[in-house]
Amino acid sequence: MIRAVKRALVLLGLAGCTSAPVLTERDLAEHPNRVRHELRTLPVVSERDAFFVLDAPDAKAVEIAGDFTDWQPRAIRRSGPFWHERVPFDVRARVEYQFIVDGKWTLDPRNERSCDNGVGGRNSWIAMPGYRAIAPPSAPAGRLDEHDVAGHRVWVYVPAGAGPFASMYFHDGEDYLKRADAAARLDAHGLIGVFVKPVDRGREYWCDEAYTTFFAELVAWVDAKYPTIADRARRGIMGASLGGLISLHIAYELPRIFGRVATQSGAFYNEGGRDRPATKVFDRVTTSRVHPLRLHVSCGLYEGLLAQNRVLDGLLRGLKVDHAYEEHPQGHAWTLWRDTLPGILDHLWKR
Repeated sequence: MIRAVKRALVLLGLAGCTSAPVLTERDLAEHPNRVRHELRTLPVVSERDAFFVLDAPDAKAVEIAGDFTDWQPRAIRRSGPFWHERVPFDVRARVEYQFIVDGKWTLDPRNERSCDNGVGGRNSWIAMPGYRAIAPPSAPAGRLDEHDVAGHRVWVYVPAGAGPFASMYFHDGEDYLKRADAAARLDAHGLIGVFVKPVDRGREYWCDEAYTTFFAELVAWVDAKYPTIADRARRGIMGASLGGLISLHIAYELPRIFGRVATQSGAFYNEGGRDRPATKVFDRVTTSRVHPLRLHVSCGLYEGLLAQNRVLDGLLRGLKVDHAYEEHPQGHAWTLWRDTLPGILDHLWKR
């Protein structure tokens, strides 16, 4: 048992992993004090799975929820004072999770890794041995201006140099600046970045026509004020989740304005449920005679939107629309969108 636990500690460092189990249900039930003493950090991660363990002897019921359950609570088993769940993962995976103890959501007390979950709280997280976080970029070389445009907060990043520049528009712009280092990522391509914060996200991003009109007016405003190249081939748009939905919608509604588009974990479902694709956007894609010059679609393997993104990929392939489609072993989180942003920009703006 002691030897197994020491091997487990090595695994927690994500080095020298093996596929052999290092902590078993029998260990938890028969040697609880030894487990508590030797195994200070959990979960135990191997090359193929993660063993989630919670020491909660007084709990009546424990569940786990995370990217791998689409954040739906799932009951876990008990062995002695411990509650546990072994979950298989891709070797490159990074996932977030919480325990629910007698109805109360809680971080994993033995996992020192936690992150901002994007909705005002924190999640515990684990990384499998093959996960590689993207290196942080250098500080942005240009300047960032802030404006109020028709009631929307808009940040415009202008790279160093005289221009003129191609431009890239971001939905949930404040989050892309703070959580995805987007301004600094634009320097590699010499792009002006336009980062737009929604006023009413749930309405505007749901293919709202008034918001689409605002976006056309915003482009005209930016082109008049900044040294942009006013050409669809030199203008892009992107967003994550509902931001991906509205990005694809605007790209197809305004094809003479936007020639490059990317969706990250696009929320391609109809209001009220996730079991159908967003028919309005998909119908527009199907009937359009003009498609983006560059199109990039990506999604996490551990999120409930995967099926809808695969539908979109299949639709585009059936229409013979040139596009890139990628799936990554992460969940619906800013870490995924941050990690994949440089590659998306490379695809959209490669010469």
